[in-house]
Order: sequence, then structure tokens, then C-alpha cells
Amino acid sequence: MTNTLKKLLLFFLIILFTKFIIAQTTAIPDINFEIQLISKGYDNFPLNGSIPTANIIYFPML
Repeated sequence: MTNTLKKLLLFFLIILFTKFIIAQTTAIPDINFEIQLISKGYDNFPLNGSIPTANIIYFPML
């Protein structure tokens, strides 16, 4: 492999894996609903209108 091709491959691998490293969030536009999620332990303060998706991904109904 040429040096340029190796660099290009490395660049695309970094871009691909960056997607999995960055925390994903789900928007919660209703402040009252977010307060309920906090009270149930799915989210934490401050009220910012979002929740980490990993906290709710396996719960079909909230």
C-alpha cells in the first residue's frame, strides 16, 4: 500500500469510529417529562432538554 492510501484509510477509520465514541442524545422538549425521567433515575440535572440515548434505548415504554 502506498503511504497516501494508508493515510486515507486511516482517515476514514477515524471518521467511522468517531461516530461510536461521541455520546448520542435524545431530545426531551417537555421539561415536565424530563423531570419525571430524572426522578426515575434515567437522567440527571441540569434540565437541558436532552437525555443520553443509552439510558433509555432498552426501555420500550417510559
